Amino acid sequence: MPLIELGISRDIQDQRGQGVASGKRTMNPQNSPALLGGSAGGFQSARIDRLTKDWSTTRRSPDQELFNGLVRLRARARERALNSPVAAKFLQMMRTNIVGAHGVKLEFKIEKQRVHDAAEVYDEPTNDKLRTAWRKWCKRKYCTMQGNLSFQDVLNMWCDSIGRDGEFLLRRVYVDKKVNPFGFALQLIDADQLNESINIAGSPKVNQVRMGVEVDKYQRPVNYYIYDGNPVEFGFGSSNCKVVPAEQIYHSYIPRRIGQSRGYPLLAPVLWDINMLDRYFDAELTAARTGASLMATIETTTADGEFEGDGELSDGSAKIELANGTIPILGPGQKLNNQTPQHPTAAFNPFVERSLRLISSGLGVPYHELGNDLAGVNFSSGRLGVQESRDYWMELQRMMIESIVQPVYEDWLKSSLLCGAIDLPYDPERYSDDESVHYMPRRWDWVDPLKDTQATILQISEGLETREGALRKKGTDWRKVMEQTAIERDYALALGIDVGTDIRGQDTSEVDDGPPGDSGPVNASGNEDVKPDDSTPAKPAAKPSVKPPGKKAPKKPKGKAMMALTDKHLAQMLLMASAD
Repeated sequence: MPLIELGISRDIQDQRGQGVASGKRTMNPQNSPALLGGSAGGFQSARIDRLTKDWSTTRRSPDQELFNGLVRLRARARERALNSPVAAKFLQMMRTNIVGAHGVKLEFKIEKQRVHDAAEVYDEPTNDKLRTAWRKWCKRKYCTMQGNLSFQDVLNMWCDSIGRDGEFLLRRVYVDKKVNPFGFALQLIDADQLNESINIAGSPKVNQVRMGVEVDKYQRPVNYYIYDGNPVEFGFGSSNCKVVPAEQIYHSYIPRRIGQSRGYPLLAPVLWDINMLDRYFDAELTAARTGASLMATIETTTADGEFEGDGELSDGSAKIELANGTIPILGPGQKLNNQTPQHPTAAFNPFVERSLRLISSGLGVPYHELGNDLAGVNFSSGRLGVQESRDYWMELQRMMIESIVQPVYEDWLKSSLLCGAIDLPYDPERYSDDESVHYMPRRWDWVDPLKDTQATILQISEGLETREGALRKKGTDWRKVMEQTAIERDYALALGIDVGTDIRGQDTSEVDDGPPGDSGPVNASGNEDVKPDDSTPAKPAAKPSVKPPGKKAPKKPKGKAMMALTDKHLAQMLLMASAD
């Protein structure tokens, strides 16, 4: 369709090959609402009628929305995090599922530059030096400038800040290697210290400043306007604002729209619902307590139908103090009415449950975890609910690694090599590329570990999965597992532990202990393998019904756990350990 049919002037058409020109679209019969469909039809949510008059249609940029409400939103999220069980539970779920008990582990897989033996591909001395130095720096002594937080504590602070404040800021600081042998430490910065009141429109020669973040023409951060201390802290705060280069700042937040310069709390979509539910719960609790405290009332009827009062209370009512085992004596015309508490009402539990389900949906977590309600949850429904939430936790883990863990490691590595804290040649690219370092966050066991372990063993046996991949999903270094397995095997053999028993000490096979050569090879189930000839169909070997004389089954050990050395036995050990 020619552009002129849409009501666009010809001078704009003439400039199509010279770039985009500014102009006005004029209304004419060719592009009137009647031609375009009129006011009827279209999207129902776009209509304006008596039911949608209070539905806002104002368009704002992401930074406009944040500028108008970020401070209040953050303050209310912090208040609910302190006083609301629901908000506190969500933050605790973030720490548990994103960081976990062991944090993010680094698996070093630096390969040798010259490989002479195919079995020795990795440069283990280099890997050990990097692993040892990284673990040492992650301790409280060297990790932060404050000296009271380990790197795992920093990651827990990331979870709290993203959920409650919406963003997390760190500053890298290079210190004297006499104080810190790595010459590198982190300084934690509260979100309030990033001055959101500084906003500059900018010009072709001057960068824009959006809520304390200076950006270039591509909206890439250039500088941060940061207070020396918390500006809202009475008596200890600071109003001195400094400009800090963006190269020194790790600014982590979850962007929801293009052009968003600051982050807002994950609690924001459900903060109103959490507040209303908490207020409703408080009201019901107060009503229930008040109703339980009021035991009975005394109703007095006089001859003329009016109550004259006894002059003790200004409102004309009388009060009787009751103790355990006492019976009040009522006067003429008085009747004792027992009070039955009416709260909580019958609709209390269904209403709270439905509200928590809505809040859980807004937060992206299962209701039975947020509400600690396992009623009606079985293996199937629990697995379905957990699967989606774990995908969400893994997405947040990825964002945490990319915005905090990985850049911190790369900067720490350069500083440590320059300071001589790691006895290696200066080659940070070799020690930090994706093939050399793997970041392993926390992983979870499934609802039914037996079936999942069996499925993993089947995948490995069929070549669809590797031990390295399976153990990495559990957040474990496969080489460490192999080394520890070899140590335990050698230790078990040194103690004379029977390798033919399972972890419960029971014999796994009953094989005729005859002279050598009387029996054929024995399979995994303990039966003799028999090769069928061409005329006789193969039959499974039967287990002997009579035990040979003088041969007794091994007794179950007392006080010692037996060692399993096959894949089957190792799987049994893992399953029993998980069950414990």
